Amino acid sequence: MKHQKIGLRWMKAKEESSHKGGILADDMGLGKTIQAIALMVARPFEDEDRRPTLIVAPKALMDQWRLEIQRHVKPGRHQLSVLIYHQRRRPWKELKKYDVVITTFGTITAHYKTLLEGERLAQEGRDASLIQDMKNMAGPLNPAAKWHRVIVDEAQNIKNPSAKSSQACCRLNSTYRWCLTGTPMMNRLEDFQSLLGFLRIRPYSNPAKFKAVSILYSSPLMLLRVANIYV
Repeated sequence: MKHQKIGLRWMKAKEESSHKGGILADDMGLGKTIQAIALMVARPFEDEDRRPTLIVAPKALMDQWRLEIQRHVKPGRHQLSVLIYHQRRRPWKELKKYDVVITTFGTITAHYKTLLEGERLAQEGRDASLIQDMKNMAGPLNPAAKWHRVIVDEAQNIKNPSAKSSQACCRLNSTYRWCLTGTPMMNRLEDFQSLLGFLRIRPYSNPAKFKAVSILYSSPLMLLRVANIYV
């Protein structure tokens, strides 16, 4: 559709800018998923070490993403290999063989806890092989894991910066970062700051700087204009 083509051009421009991503906040039913899939096809990986796009979504949407990719991407040179990553842990060397890896907030959170345990053991000076095993078990959060793109679907799920799911998503190493949500702000302006923290859009990825400017501009739209943030 016309608005989806406009959205794709905008997403390509955001990845080519210093922001390297952004927030796609179309209302439900307008095709955020198809726009994101089109972006994957339009801007594939160039560095073999940063190959996959990681999609973090609610469990109920995992199969929908897989089916939409199968439906809309024609077989041939644009075809995308897809892995549903949910129950069985896999090392990074296996994950990076795919074009798209789809996982859940719960899975990412579980892997983040494994990573934190490995970091705790490292601080205690424990056996290096044990620490490496813990890092490998962290899968998408393995320090060796380098993603081409991370897409957080239903990104209102990371609105709380103190939640493990939010912290886990922020720890992902990725060149490009996207939030898909029809509700970037639900109850308070601070909800939006957590998304900027994940996106690493400076200076307002810093909570203190975001709070300082939000006091001056009570209107969310005015804040976005002042911060030069386009949604």
